[in-house]
Amino acid sequence: MKNYFFLTSLLSFLFAFLFMSINTYGQEGSSKSIKLYTNFNFVTGDLILIIPDSIPYNRAYAEAKNHQLGYFSPAFAIELENGNFHEFELSRLLINFNRNESIVIDDSLGRKILVPGARNTRVLLAVRYEYNIALSNSTEEMKFQPYLGLSINPFFENSIKTPHISSQFATSKNEFGALFAIVPRIKYNLKGNWYLDLNVPINISQTSVTINTDEDPILTASQRKSTTFDFEIVPRNIMVRFGIGLRI
Repeated sequence: MKNYFFLTSLLSFLFAFLFMSINTYGQEGSSKSIKLYTNFNFVTGDLILIIPDSIPYNRAYAEAKNHQLGYFSPAFAIELENGNFHEFELSRLLINFNRNESIVIDDSLGRKILVPGARNTRVLLAVRYEYNIALSNSTEEMKFQPYLGLSINPFFENSIKTPHISSQFATSKNEFGALFAIVPRIKYNLKGNWYLDLNVPINISQTSVTINTDEDPILTASQRKSTTFDFEIVPRNIMVRFGIGLRI
């Protein structure tokens, strides 16, 4: 639980820092712009090897992959006089409800029997703060502008499963975390105040706290809730982000 309170304190400090940064750098002499990103996300899971005892020389494997193509995220940027800029982004907002049921029909009695079934709720919220350093003495008149960014991406996910039958019990998961990355970036200026933005975040580390809850009354109070802390170096998550921006 100490890790949980430490992480929530860290996230609270981050949001306070973002709020102060907007007030500090959103003054005269700075240029502001709004953006819309299209995100292409590629996630590779662990490699699982299965060697059957009866055939020791045969090997089966499975590799988990997840591709998320084309979801959008809005952002707000504040460019400083030295060419560097701050960026604040709503990276992900997902609210999902689904219900599934399996029903067996007894033809002899004309009854419908609910076998398994549950209502699943999932909420995912992720934001991103990024500080970008100009790699050349570029101006708005130049077509290409290279940058190198440092970003922190806090996230929160909540999922709840509520079964429809009395033999099963509700479960829930809450996960807090943050992803840290280095972000190579290229901006291409179009006519007027419009520009294109291409960047590829290179993940450095990810830290998270997960709280699982099982409402099974057979379990003791301490057994119903478990907390795990995870820290991963260079997580296997590749993202390509393409955006269009407008200076305002």
